[in-house]
Amino acid sequence: WFVAYAAGNLYLYEQLTREQPDVHFTNQLLLEGYDDNGPFAYSTSAALNLALKDAFKPCSLRAWTEDDNRDGRPERLRFVLSVPPPSTVKALSVLVGVKAVYNDGVHSSLTVEGLAYAQASSAIAGKRWTQYSGLSLSTSTPLPPYGWAARAACSPTFDVFNETVDKDGKPTTIEAIVGRYHACNDTLSYRAEPPLWTPTVTGTTVGLELNLTVSVPEVLVPYEPTTAAVLKMAWVQYLALWFPLFWVLSALRSACIRHRVLTTRAHDPLK
Repeated sequence: WFVAYAAGNLYLYEQLTREQPDVHFTNQLLLEGYDDNGPFAYSTSAALNLALKDAFKPCSLRAWTEDDNRDGRPERLRFVLSVPPPSTVKALSVLVGVKAVYNDGVHSSLTVEGLAYAQASSAIAGKRWTQYSGLSLSTSTPLPPYGWAARAACSPTFDVFNETVDKDGKPTTIEAIVGRYHACNDTLSYRAEPPLWTPTVTGTTVGLELNLTVSVPEVLVPYEPTTAAVLKMAWVQYLALWFPLFWVLSALRSACIRHRVLTTRAHDPLK
């Protein structure tokens, strides 16, 4: 048999809290696709659409939020994007700009200008692409405690369409925007599930419809503990360390006396 003893860290470096952010659509969207006529694109930026020239294809966009428990923080963001007929689209990539605010009133707030992007392709032209997934938060370091100055998620501030033309003079792409975005300290990730691609029937003149659902679940957010939180955990850890140390020292003292390692003599406690 054996006796095991385990204790946590003597110092609390970070703590986790479960929080659902307040997420909204920033009216920034970029769609890139490929059909029988070559590449095309659509965006909500007038400057980018002008730079696309002949590659621009007008599309129809509907966006709304769903707040099941009516607490002011939506559980889902829904997007329906329609590509005009005839549809011979075999590949699509979509990028949506969202803004997430983490502020539970107990810890320091964090505002993230994030991206949700996904892609799908098929050898057969499609008439519908349905995509589901949720947002998750990635942070470089824990957030400061409540009362401290809010940390900037990205420096300089990230914006989807602050650069509509690349250095080579060509219209910006989803690849370029994502590359700039991942240089930020705190980012949102859209972990897309496998796409549901519905092929179209040859000879039909229907367009393609994209149904994109972005769910907003509760996530674990790391924070730096306050001084009170550190002291609250520290005294328990040090107390837990004292008991096994006391037992070891007591056993060592008894062994030293029993085996006459130390010179001892008895005293009458009543005198």
